[in-house]
Amino acid sequence: MRPKRVGPYRLIDLLGAGGMGDVFRAYDERLKRWVAVKQVRLDDEDPQRGKRFRREAQATAVVNHPAIVQIHDVLATGDGEWIVMEYVEGKTLASLLRGGPLPLARALPLARQIAEGLAAAHARGIIHRDLKTENVMVTPAAKVKILDFGLAKRFRVDGYDSTDPDTWKSLAGRIVGTSRAMSPEQAQGLELDYRTDLFSLGTLLFEMLTGTSPFKGSSHIDTMNRVCTYQQPPARDLNGEVPWRLSELVDRLLEKDPRHRPRSVDEVVVTLDAIEVREREITETVPLVRSEAPAPRKAEEPTRPGRPLPPGARTPKPPFWRRLTAALRSLLSRGELGL
Repeated sequence: MRPKRVGPYRLIDLLGAGGMGDVFRAYDERLKRWVAVKQVRLDDEDPQRGKRFRREAQATAVVNHPAIVQIHDVLATGDGEWIVMEYVEGKTLASLLRGGPLPLARALPLARQIAEGLAAAHARGIIHRDLKTENVMVTPAAKVKILDFGLAKRFRVDGYDSTDPDTWKSLAGRIVGTSRAMSPEQAQGLELDYRTDLFSLGTLLFEMLTGTSPFKGSSHIDTMNRVCTYQQPPARDLNGEVPWRLSELVDRLLEKDPRHRPRSVDEVVVTLDAIEVREREITETVPLVRSEAPAPRKAEEPTRPGRPLPPGARTPKPPFWRRLTAALRSLLSRGELGL
């Protein structure tokens, strides 16, 4: 039976259950605000779970960005360990995609926010390692919040050293993450850097634009094999509304060799900006006002004797030779033309 209270936080209802813990909506009675409280599930077979749980709090706390959920508090009780987070109202990107791909006008701003949040994390030496549609919340105001840094890891950037004793590493011989969202190097248990998140971002964008996963197979093993070997079709082939440049960006993000992916998430942000501006210009362009071409005239049926003319029609004029013959006959009958 779950507790009704954790420190000053009163648990109200269950928001969701994940692989590492349950998340509750709670009320902070000190600051009079709603929060989300996540509890780790204790697992005797995985003694590192508590460390990974604390890692999530540490990783998220060092990154201050509007697109990343904020950490308020960390507690340990007899019932386990708890992270108190910003409460985000909205829906996951995964739930939004159940109705099919997002319209381009909605997908581009969300993609840009996700990329900006990743860029902020990378600037602090943090890679997410589990970026997927289930870990992205979208608020009613169309704002993005990246969740669940439980598999986060540090890598070497200026000011952050991956050889530091506090560096977060996977357990030896274990592959962690979500199979369909992994990079090839992650699926193979190789050394990772920020470029693994670029691949996951490509998978996420592909799903946003097409409504389907590029690599999901019949099992986790099959999916990881496809991640490493399968060449996905261009997103534009599945959705003709996707601009060529955006489809090419997704293909670059999904390169199997990390060296062929974009150089950074910042480069992705710049590219998305240019695409968004271009699409807005196309949408907002006022079409030239042209006079309507006259409707093609129907061939008029010859008027026969005794057949009334159509309304507004005029009597057809006889040919010239017939008018000339009629005039000559008139002159002869009046004796005005001598032969």
